[in-house]
Amino acid sequence: MERDNFIGGIAMRRKVVAGNWKMNTTPAEGVELVREIQGLLRGATLGVEVMVFPPFTHMEAVRHALGEGIVLGAQDCSAYSSGAYTGEVSVEMLAAVGCRSVMVGHSERRKYHGEGDEMLSKKIGLALDAGLEVMFCVGEPESVRAQGEDSAWRYVEQQLGVLIGFKGRFAGKLKVAYEPVWAIGTGRTASAHDAGWMCSRVEGWLEQNAGEGGDALPVLYGGSCNAKNARELFLQPGVSGGLIGGASLKATDFAEIVRSF
Repeated sequence: MERDNFIGGIAMRRKVVAGNWKMNTTPAEGVELVREIQGLLRGATLGVEVMVFPPFTHMEAVRHALGEGIVLGAQDCSAYSSGAYTGEVSVEMLAAVGCRSVMVGHSERRKYHGEGDEMLSKKIGLALDAGLEVMFCVGEPESVRAQGEDSAWRYVEQQLGVLIGFKGRFAGKLKVAYEPVWAIGTGRTASAHDAGWMCSRVEGWLEQNAGEGGDALPVLYGGSCNAKNARELFLQPGVSGGLIGGASLKATDFAEIVRSF
C-alpha cells in the first residue's frame, strides 16, 4: 500500500472510502456489486483509496472480481494464529486470499461478542505480524454523548489506548474509524461539526502516540454516512473519509460517496 504523500514537508493523509458490507449479500451478489462499483468509478477515483469489507465467504470471489484500484479487507479476524478454534478465521488465511486490511474493534463485535482490549490487542498484533493493515474502530454510546463532547472524547481516548502497545509499528498500516455507536445503522448522523471535532482529536492523539508516521494516519467517520451527507462530512478538518455501512450495498450511492471529495 502506498505511503502518504508529503507536501512542503507536511504529511498528507490519504482520502479513503471503505464499504463495510456486514452480514449482507451472497457471494454472487457481492461479485456483481463490486463490478457495478468499478464500472461507476472507472477513471474517477484518482486520489481516493477505495476499500470493501465483504463477508468471509465472499472474499476469494470478490478478490478475483476486483481491479487494481479497490482494496480487499476483512470484517474481523481471530485472536489466535491457528488451532482448535471452531468457526475462527486467522490472519494467515485472510492474507492467503488477498486480503490487505482487517477491521478490529467494530462496535458490533464489542457489543455482541464481548470483545475487550485484551482480545483486540491480540488481533492487532497478529494482523501486523501478517503484514495486514488494521482498520481500528472507536466510538461512544449515546449515554456518554449525552454528557457532552468532553465525556465522549474521554471514552474514545480510552478505546485508543490499546494502540499504544504497538507504537512505532503503524506507519502506513493503520486507519482509525470513528463511529458513534448511536449513529450506526440508525439513520442518525453526528453533525458535521461534531464529526470533525472528534476526528481532529483522534488525529492529534495519533500524532502524539502512534510513533513514526502517526501524523499521516487517516481518520474516517462512520455512522449513517451516505450519499447525501458525505460531502459536508468530508469537508471537515480531521475527516479523511468514511467507513460506510448500508450505503455501501448500493453501487450508485457508494460511487457517489467516493466522488464526494
